[in-house]
Amino acid sequence: MRGLVIKNTGSWYQVKTDEGKLVDCKIKGNFRLKGIRSTNPIAVGDYVQIIVNNEGTAFISEIEDRKNYIIRRASNLSKQSHILAATAECVEWVREALCLKYESQLPPKISLHPQGNDFFNTMPCLLPSSYNRFGVKIVSRIAGNKPSLHSDLLLYEASSGDLLSFMEADWITQMRTGAVAALAIQTLKLSNAKTYAFVGLGSTAIATMQCLLAILPADEVINCKLLKYKNQAEQFTAFFESYKNVKFHIVDSNEELIADSDVVVSAVTEMPTLFCEKDELYKKGVLLVPIHTRGFQNCDLTFDHVFADDRDR
Repeated sequence: MRGLVIKNTGSWYQVKTDEGKLVDCKIKGNFRLKGIRSTNPIAVGDYVQIIVNNEGTAFISEIEDRKNYIIRRASNLSKQSHILAATAECVEWVREALCLKYESQLPPKISLHPQGNDFFNTMPCLLPSSYNRFGVKIVSRIAGNKPSLHSDLLLYEASSGDLLSFMEADWITQMRTGAVAALAIQTLKLSNAKTYAFVGLGSTAIATMQCLLAILPADEVINCKLLKYKNQAEQFTAFFESYKNVKFHIVDSNEELIADSDVVVSAVTEMPTLFCEKDELYKKGVLLVPIHTRGFQNCDLTFDHVFADDRDR
């Protein structure tokens, strides 16, 4: 039986099966002897195979290959690392954060433009009192930089004002953005959507695909069209070559990318004109997820429904 690890307490793991049942599980005794070089062989967000016993609990018999995870150096020197979370858990963190939005103080971001389309976005947030945390993230885009986006994060203890951490937040920004896009796709796409299109194939698009594949059913096969640009499409395909449930197709034109796609994801950070001026190419029922709206400023004229988290942001 297959399931997702959603909680770890001591030696027990709570697994949510593909049928939606919650099962308390332990690791089989010989599981730790299989060459796993981390202090915790299983992390929240892992997909596992379980064997249910007569008492209603189960043993974890197999762990599926991780596609992505957060890692830190272990304090136990006999091991190499400690796994903090898998990609699916990152998506759940973002889902939880979205649910907290109206309990938090989250003003509109401040956006300043030093030149051209470059920007500095400042995003403060005070979480509910039970979390006792205030943070502010600054995201910048400066033309010519690689990667084009850069993020820094300040985290404070809200009750004392003490600075707890100042960190580079590129990975956090990419995964948070990817998780929001994946959750939007999961929530708003047609139930029979099979063909996905991606443009802007940098780190944000990779994170979006990682998060999307982490929450889609493992047996759901999707087709993914990629817009050819330099060698980005080939690199994108190579990154996901171990995934058996996604088939990639590289196309040469914007029109070919849009036509017959059920979901279109744009992660471009610069586009001076409309991406596709032929409205008739958009398939009926298509979901457009413009992570950055550049190139799709006409979405309110082309689509009959536009979803946003706030109208004044």
